[in-house]
Amino acid sequence: MKKSILILLLSVASIFSFGQKKQLYVNDDLNYISKTEFENKLDHPHGYNLRFDLDSCYLSVKFSRYKKGQLEFLVLDSIKKKLCHK
Repeated sequence: MKKSILILLLSVASIFSFGQKKQLYVNDDLNYISKTEFENKLDHPHGYNLRFDLDSCYLSVKFSRYKKGQLEFLVLDSIKKKLCHK
């Protein structure tokens, strides 16, 4: 009786421990980093914090975008036409 209860408790504990999704962290070069490195990375005002819910894990990405220069109006118009023209 004690053995069957022990086996039951161990099997339930293993189901809960293996049923959790892993949390993975990557930098803007998509290299794996630790949770502390991810949290210590400075938040840029033009940055993004993304979290993807995948089948077997959660993937967290923190990256910053850089604002450089401006597009010419002709290039901007051609992009708008291509996006709106489906």
